[in-house]
Amino acid sequence: FLKRFLESHFSLGARETASHLLLRWIEQTEAVPFLMEENRKKELFELAQFLRNLQDWERTQKAATLLDVINLLEVMEKESFSSSDEDMTSSEANRVRILTVHASKGLEFDYVFISSLVGRRFPQSYRASTWMLPEEARKERAPNKQSHIEEERRLLYVAITRAKEKLFLTSIEKKGTKPSLFITEDIEKNVSLQLIDKIKVEGQSPGALLLNMSRAAFSRESKNQKPILFSKKDGPLSLSFSQLDKFEKCPLAYWFAFELKIPSPPNASLLIGSAIHEALEVFYQKVKAGHIPAEEDLLKTFESIFQRIQSESGSLGAHDLDLGKTKLSDFYRAQNGIFVPPLALEKDFSFSVGEHSIKGKIDRVDQEENGVRIIDYKTGKSKSPSNPADVKFAEESLQFSIYALAAKECFDWNLNSLSFYYVYDNQVLTTTRSEDQLLATKEKILEYASQIQSGSFEAKPGFICQWCEFQKICPSSKLNS
Repeated sequence: FLKRFLESHFSLGARETASHLLLRWIEQTEAVPFLMEENRKKELFELAQFLRNLQDWERTQKAATLLDVINLLEVMEKESFSSSDEDMTSSEANRVRILTVHASKGLEFDYVFISSLVGRRFPQSYRASTWMLPEEARKERAPNKQSHIEEERRLLYVAITRAKEKLFLTSIEKKGTKPSLFITEDIEKNVSLQLIDKIKVEGQSPGALLLNMSRAAFSRESKNQKPILFSKKDGPLSLSFSQLDKFEKCPLAYWFAFELKIPSPPNASLLIGSAIHEALEVFYQKVKAGHIPAEEDLLKTFESIFQRIQSESGSLGAHDLDLGKTKLSDFYRAQNGIFVPPLALEKDFSFSVGEHSIKGKIDRVDQEENGVRIIDYKTGKSKSPSNPADVKFAEESLQFSIYALAAKECFDWNLNSLSFYYVYDNQVLTTTRSEDQLLATKEKILEYASQIQSGSFEAKPGFICQWCEFQKICPSSKLNS
């Protein structure tokens, strides 16, 4: 069905990636709500894993067209390719290797399976050559049926001696087909029965075998045997502000993003914001080193970063470049030539709350007379210090509370203030944090971590749904009701 969908949307392949089309397919088929309703956890995680693998593959290709992906899917289908988490993360040592007996020489494995030990297969039937050198011209005797069997026996010995722990030999017993003479004459007669477990498996037609396999893999579970969709977690968690913020807004959205790990489609606004953040970091690194770049240098830095992100995502256009350059130019001029060397840029932090670790990164830290000021760049809609609702937003910001905890727990900074700097409008919204607020933040973190550990991911449908990247696949979204 996926292949047919991609083929029917082939015309979109010139401007949209296959992974984006797959997201469309997931949304249109309502696959995620259906699998969630059926508690089919394995299929849900495999679908999300396949989407991530596809995006990773696209990022590594110079030309990853939709046709390339369709061809890739055909190869995967023929090779019975699996994209499960286990296949993608298991080490080479834990993977099954299929190879000929000749190729196995010199190798050793814990477990070895030798298949098709059947007459006329192993040993293969001897066929005399239609033309042979005279005996007088040979350095060794001409091969015959007996020497052929001896050579096949030596090959089997090579295969058998590859096993370090256990050896499995498979054969067939049916009318017209006999087990290999190496089993009946060599092994069964000469190897102690105490070393052999003989297991007989009733035969099945290929069709029946395939049907049973598909039933086992995709059958619907009974009401009493459904797996738990939201599983519990043991041990401490490692959380970031993004994770805690997502959980605070909607635990189910957190589950989609950080448990199921469904990647979001490229978002032009976020990509431009990322490019602006990176350009400002490069700019202020030079300021910190004692050099103030010209406005043109800042814009050239941004353009270079923009082009890199554009080539990676394919989701940005010329108007996005113009927007970013215009806003950065406005930012530069708004400083009136005064660029304060920062104390730190993109400062990593990690601290503990109970058994859990909280990790993150602060955009910029400025040294002031009696302490430090933490600055976080924003490229979205600006908020004003003259608007009481916006001031309340800053006072209650979980992000700033976490930054304030980092200032105290990690760096022992005397924190004067925290500011959101809205780059597009050069608007600054500043606030502070008290000890009581920091204590309340720790309690909130512990509460959220406890809910995550217990597998509590109940949705919070409401106004927030219209901004959620999972609105089209979420069974609880207000927009889908």
